[in-house]
Amino acid sequence: MKKYHLLFYLILLNLTITANNRTEALLSILKSNKPDYIFVVAHRGDWRHAPENSIAAIKSAISIGADMVEIDIQKTKDGDFVLMHDNSIDRTTNGKGYVSNYTIKELKNFRLRYNDGKLSNETIPTLKEALSACKSKILVNIDKGEDYLSDIEPIIKEAGMENYIILKGRGSVNDVKKKLSLYKNIIYMPIVDLDASEAIPYIDSFLKDFRPIAMEIGFKTDNFEQLSYIDKIAESKILFPKVCLR
Repeated sequence: MKKYHLLFYLILLNLTITANNRTEALLSILKSNKPDYIFVVAHRGDWRHAPENSIAAIKSAISIGADMVEIDIQKTKDGDFVLMHDNSIDRTTNGKGYVSNYTIKELKNFRLRYNDGKLSNETIPTLKEALSACKSKILVNIDKGEDYLSDIEPIIKEAGMENYIILKGRGSVNDVKKKLSLYKNIIYMPIVDLDASEAIPYIDSFLKDFRPIAMEIGFKTDNFEQLSYIDKIAESKILFPKVCLR
């Protein structure tokens, strides 16, 4: 019996090491300039097979081999954070109202819906629960959090996930630096609407004073003059330039 227990322990240890090695390898690739690697990011988790922004969606994204999971956060009445894209729970749960009008305990009474509207047994997860599900298994991209970069710092650090999370937003360089001052190794990705009139100066300010690992570049059409600026971003001498198109 002891031999079986030892064998089981060694199998679990090997799986843990493999998972840790994978997230470290992904982090290394993210911080390198490897144009031949395309990151697979599960938007709101694997929402085709589980409710969006649920623990089940995160676990499914991990099981199918996604490199990163994107999650959205909203602040609750009692100052905590849950996974939710909308500021209300109307679309994705069997409840009604704004997230900010409920406490965590109250939100746990609702169930999340699948993409087709059917109810699941999944409840609204806290950010802490979500990061626990992700730890040592997948990288994390937190969206809808640009107003809470400082507020979520204790949650991220308690989860031991600071090295494996990408935060993002549309704040200025100075604003971002101030909000990220509590972190040591967090990765930040500016979001830019490239077809906006102020896009080029905004990008230049980050290339000069922040040197981001990645930028999220969005645009509505593919026939405007500023589209060619993507080449300049890719060719710039900032550390680890990358562009994400949406």
